[in-house]
Amino acid sequence: MVSRRLILVLVAAAVVLLVSFAVASAMVLLLDELVDAGGALLARRLAVACLAALVVDLICLLLAIGVHSADPPDDNEQT
Repeated sequence: MVSRRLILVLVAAAVVLLVSFAVASAMVLLLDELVDAGGALLARRLAVACLAALVVDLICLLLAIGVHSADPPDDNEQT
């Protein structure tokens, strides 16, 4: 059974990764304008890593929600 806490952690991680991706992408644009090739390359790699982690997180969230909805309800839980 997938707990609600795990789903909440995955949702929070998705928000943090999305903001991190946006900041890293903005840094790429800024460092390109400042003609800092090394910094822009590092920021670009950071943005790609954030995007890859976001995709993995969203896939895990989708699977967790699917497993959570497929579980039979507990007898003690009131809906």
